Amino acid sequence: MAESTTGARDRRKVLLARARERLARLGMEPPAGWFVCPMCLRLRPESAATRSHFPADALPGGRARTELACRDCNGATATYERSAVDYLTKVWDISIGPTRGRRIKGRGVVRTDSDSMGIQLVGSTAARTGRKFNAARSRAPDPHHVTITIREPLEDGAKRSLVAWSFLSWFFYAGYRYVMTPGAALVRRLILEPSQPVPAAIVIRRGPLQVPLPQAEPVLLVEGERPVKSAADIHEVIGLGARWGSLVVALPLANDAEGRVWLRLGELVALDGGATVAALDLRRLVPGVTSDGLHEAMVVEDKSTGNRWEVSHEPTRDELESLVEGRSPHLITPRRARSSPQPTRGPQ
Repeated sequence: MAESTTGARDRRKVLLARARERLARLGMEPPAGWFVCPMCLRLRPESAATRSHFPADALPGGRARTELACRDCNGATATYERSAVDYLTKVWDISIGPTRGRRIKGRGVVRTDSDSMGIQLVGSTAARTGRKFNAARSRAPDPHHVTITIREPLEDGAKRSLVAWSFLSWFFYAGYRYVMTPGAALVRRLILEPSQPVPAAIVIRRGPLQVPLPQAEPVLLVEGERPVKSAADIHEVIGLGARWGSLVVALPLANDAEGRVWLRLGELVALDGGATVAALDLRRLVPGVTSDGLHEAMVVEDKSTGNRWEVSHEPTRDELESLVEGRSPHLITPRRARSSPQPTRGPQ
């Protein structure tokens, strides 16, 4: 059932209030009537606030959560989310008809094996599409020769969408303590700048793909003895991640400004298929981490290298002032973004 306009407006107000509360806990708030978009980090008027679904609400199953984003950023992700939905559901655009006759467009599930291919039309217009196809064949000079064109969705769009959904899941979990960090800036650039190539090792599969996707779980990616039962089994801390059932999307730690996570995963996948990589549920790994979010800065010490990796960052006052004044050093302006007005008075 479609959500009412009133319900959508109320949900948007809840998200705006929660975003303001998250910043208030850190000791700073944006001006009244304004919010900081977690994707672009621009200061935006509340009239530009939208609900961004993760995963996309077009995926079957109805398990999507929503988080705050500005209209420009939501529009940017929409340009490739369709590819992700098609890729995950295996429902593709098709054009079918007699070789010398009218072509009919529709949507269908494409199944192939070693010596055959089958197409099952789907959607509310499937029956009508089938009738149009039969009518076109009956009028064609050679009804037994059929041409089928299949528009296969791009894997890049699917991966980029999974990255966007995983980023929103980490905003849901860790708030601005993660999204305003150098590591998160690398992720946001992948989401908002489609010209940026998606790292090959950014998505890890541990089994067959199943839709609907479950809700994302925040994980810590490590290399070590499997199964990892304790800290003694961990050889190296690699990065963060969001686990969607059999899929894990790898994200940089808060202070991983170079994207080391993707380089290291690429090395391990090339070495042994990533067999020694484990995804540890943060909520079970760290005592005191609540199920509804990470409400404090968290640092993980990598004993093998001596590095201290930030899962989430405790921002300084200067960092917070820059954020709520719309001048964060990690700000990204989406392409085709509308020019944004500025508040008439400073933060309160």
